[in-house]
Amino acid sequence: MEHSITFPISEELYRPMQGIKETLTKLFAKKFSCQIEVKGPKYLALPGAQGSKLVYEKKMPGGFRVSTWKGDLTMQDVDAVVNAANDQLEHIGGLALALANAGGPVVEEESRRHIEKNGKVKTGSIAVTSAGNLPCSWIIHAVGPKWVDYKHSQCESELKEVITSILRHVNKDSRITSVAIPAVSSGIFGFPLTLCANILVQAIENFSSQVKCDHLQEIRLVNNDDKTVEAMRAACEKILGRSQNWSQGIAQAANNQAAAPPYLSPSLSINGLNLFLKKGNIEEQSTNIIVNSTSSSLDLHQGQISNAILNKAGPELQHEIRKYLPYPPTGSMLPTLGYRLPCQFVYHTILPFYSEWFKGDPKQILNMLILQCLTQAANIPSQGQRSISFPTLGTGALGFPIKTVAEIMIHTFLQFAYNYPTMLDVYFVIHPKDEAYYKVFQDTVQTIQKSNNIRVSAEEPRAETSSQDEKICIIIRGNSSDVQEAETFLTQNILVPESIHIQNNHIFLLGKKEHRSLSSLHFSQAEISEVLSNGKASLEIKGSQKDLASAAVQVEMMLLDAQEEHAEKLEDELFESAVQWMYEGRKQMDCFPGRDNRKIEEAYMSKSNTELSISGKQMSFDFINLTVKAAGTTYRLYRECHLARDYIPRAHKGGKTVAPLFLLDLVNPSTKEFKDRAKEFMKANLELVKMVKIQNKVLSAVYQSIKSDNKGLQVYKRVPSDFCKLIARVGFNRLYMGSGDAEYEGCICFNKQLDEVLEDPTGTKGLVCIFQAEVAPGTLSETWNMLPTPLASDVFSLYDSYMDSIKDPKKVVIFDGHRANPQYWFICKWKGSKV
Repeated sequence: MEHSITFPISEELYRPMQGIKETLTKLFAKKFSCQIEVKGPKYLALPGAQGSKLVYEKKMPGGFRVSTWKGDLTMQDVDAVVNAANDQLEHIGGLALALANAGGPVVEEESRRHIEKNGKVKTGSIAVTSAGNLPCSWIIHAVGPKWVDYKHSQCESELKEVITSILRHVNKDSRITSVAIPAVSSGIFGFPLTLCANILVQAIENFSSQVKCDHLQEIRLVNNDDKTVEAMRAACEKILGRSQNWSQGIAQAANNQAAAPPYLSPSLSINGLNLFLKKGNIEEQSTNIIVNSTSSSLDLHQGQISNAILNKAGPELQHEIRKYLPYPPTGSMLPTLGYRLPCQFVYHTILPFYSEWFKGDPKQILNMLILQCLTQAANIPSQGQRSISFPTLGTGALGFPIKTVAEIMIHTFLQFAYNYPTMLDVYFVIHPKDEAYYKVFQDTVQTIQKSNNIRVSAEEPRAETSSQDEKICIIIRGNSSDVQEAETFLTQNILVPESIHIQNNHIFLLGKKEHRSLSSLHFSQAEISEVLSNGKASLEIKGSQKDLASAAVQVEMMLLDAQEEHAEKLEDELFESAVQWMYEGRKQMDCFPGRDNRKIEEAYMSKSNTELSISGKQMSFDFINLTVKAAGTTYRLYRECHLARDYIPRAHKGGKTVAPLFLLDLVNPSTKEFKDRAKEFMKANLELVKMVKIQNKVLSAVYQSIKSDNKGLQVYKRVPSDFCKLIARVGFNRLYMGSGDAEYEGCICFNKQLDEVLEDPTGTKGLVCIFQAEVAPGTLSETWNMLPTPLASDVFSLYDSYMDSIKDPKKVVIFDGHRANPQYWFICKWKGSKV
C-alpha cells in the first residue's frame, strides 16, 4: 500500500531544493524506490514564470530537452545562464548590464579578476564566473562576433565556435544540468537574427548527435522580444522538428502559416488534460512516463510488453525493480527509472487475470491503477507539459476483453480530468498490428463524445490554481517502510544546516576520476574531506545549506553508481562460479563473458524464446532447442554447471518456467513462524517489524558446494540498512559490514547469539537490520580461545575461519563471504521507539 509523508521546509530552503530536484528525483527512486516532489508556489519555483511563456519543447536523442521561452534571462531557474559579453567583460549595457545588476557586485568583481589574470576573452571563447544573487549558480560569458558583411564566413564560424564552447563547457561540468542561452551577437553586435538562430540551434543538434552528456537535462533558449523568440522557435522547428509540447505547439502553429500541423490532435481535451490515441510501440514513446504491465514475480522477461520494455531499457531496469520484492500485491504500482528508454520513469502495474475475481474486481483494480498512474504523473517535476503513455493494459495473457479495457481506460481519463484539472498529455498507445484494438478505442471515444457533447481537438482553458497560498514542502511517496527510511535520509543527510557526514564503505570503490571530482570545483563552494578510520570510510561536507544539499545529493548519486557497478560485478562472478554458457564456434567452444553469461542464465529460467542484447548485439535464444541466432547464423548452445548439484531441476527444459532464481519472500505477521521469532527478538529488546525469507538459488548452491557434507552453524549478523538488499542479492561482503568487523580487517564476523549482535556499536536509533545465516566454518584455526587482532598474514592461506571456541562458539569469523548463506532478513525497531 502506498504511503506518503509531507515534510514542510522553509522558503530559504525551497530554491536550492528546486535547483537539484531532477537529481533528487533520481536519487530517491534508485536508493529508496520512492518518489519525491518539491512543492511550492510557482512564483518561487519558477521566478521567470511571471511573464514567461514556453513556445517550443523537444526531447533530443541525447536525453536532454531543448526549449524556447519568451522571458527574462535574469530570472531563469537553471544552473547556468549565458551572457552575450564583450572581450573585456565590461557589463555596460543590454543583457550584460541586466545580469550584472541582478547578480550584484560579485559578478563585476570576478569578471575583473578574470581579465587581470587571463587577459581579453577572444572572440569565439568563453569565461565563467559565479552568479551572485541570480537564481542560477554560474554565468557563462560568451564573446560572439560583431557582424561584418564582407567577413560573413568568418563571423558565422566564430558564432558556431562560441556556441560550441558553451556546450563543451556544459559537457565538462557535471554540475550544470540546465543552461539558458540568449541569441548571442544578434543585438548590438548586429548578427542577422535568422542566421544567428539557425547557427545556434544547428550547433545544439550537432552536440546532441555527437556528444554523450548524461548529466544535461535541458538547454533553454530564452529571449525577451517577440521577434527573437519567433526566430528561435522557427529554427527549432526547422532543424529539430515539431514541438512535443502540443499545447504550445498548436498555438504557435496557428500563428505561423508556414508551419505544418502537429503530428497528433487530441481525441479529447478537458480541463488541461489531452487524450491522444496513437499507433506505436510503447517502448518507443518519448513521454515523461510509460506504463508497463508485469506480474508479482517482477520478472520483466515475462509478457510481450514487459519484455520489449526491458530489452530497450537494459538490465538495469530488472535490477531496480527487484527492490520491490518479495511479491508485491495485485493492484500495486511500482515506479522505476527509465534508463535507456526515451522516458524518465516507468510505472509497473500488477493486474490480476480477468478470471481471478477472488482477488478483487479486476475492472476496479484496472481503474484504480490508471488513476494512480495519472495522479503520480501529474505531480512529477517538469518544466513543461507532463506526459504519460499507456499500452492496452491487461489485453494479453491476463485475458481482459479489449472493449472492457477501452471503456475503463477512457472513462478513467474522464474521471480524472473532471476531478483534477491539470496540465497533462495522456497517450493510449496501440500496437501497429492491432488494427482491431485501435478501432475499438476509436469507437469508444466517438460514443463518449456524442453522449457527453465533448469537443474534439479543442483546447479547453487550463485551470490555474492559486500559487500564493500553496504550501512549501517536500512530499515523499512509496512503501511505508521505504518512505520512513527516505525521510530520515532527507533530514539527516541533505537538509542539514552546517555539515554533513556520509559514512559508506563504497567510498573505497571510487576511482581517480571520482576523487578528482570531489576535490575540484564540481561541488561549488562546499568543502569535502575524506576520513578513513577503523576500516570504515566517510566523507564530511561543509558549507552553506544550498551548497551542502547540492554536494550531498551528487555524492550520494556517485556512491550509488559505484555500489551498483560493484554489485553487478559480484553477481557476475557469483554466476560464473556456478554456471557457464557457451556456443559452438568455428573451431572451438566459445564462452559468453560474465555479464552476458548471467543475463542468459536468468532468461533461461523464464521463457523458451527471447531476444537479448549480448555484448551490444541483438541475439535470438531458443532454450527448447538450445540454439542462438546472431547476424543470420544459428549456433548450438551449451550450459555447463560447475557445482556438484545443479540448482535447476533435472526435469526442467527451456521453455518451462520455474521458480525465479532470486526471491525475497515476506513472512506474514499472522503466522506462527513470525510470532515465534518476534518473541525471540523481544528478549533482545527489539520489536520485529518485517521478516523476509531469502531464496537465492545461485548463492545457496555455491554455498552448499563449499559446505559439502559438513554441518553448518546458525549465526546472526547486523548490517547497515543500505546494504541489506545487496547482501540478499550477492551474499556477504566486507564492504557491506558494520563496525563490528573493524577489528578483523578483510574478514566478516558473525555472532551465535542474537543479543551479542546488538553489542555492535551502531547506535540505538532508527531501524535495526539483522541477518540470520548458515556458516560453513571449514578448516578452523587451532587458536580457539582468543581471536588474534590484527590477523597474521598466513591465516588466509591456512584456514577458512576463526572461532572463539570450538565447543561453545560465540563468535565466528570467515574470510570468504560465500562461506555464509543468508537465510532470513529481519527488520526491527527498538522496543518502544516510534520508528
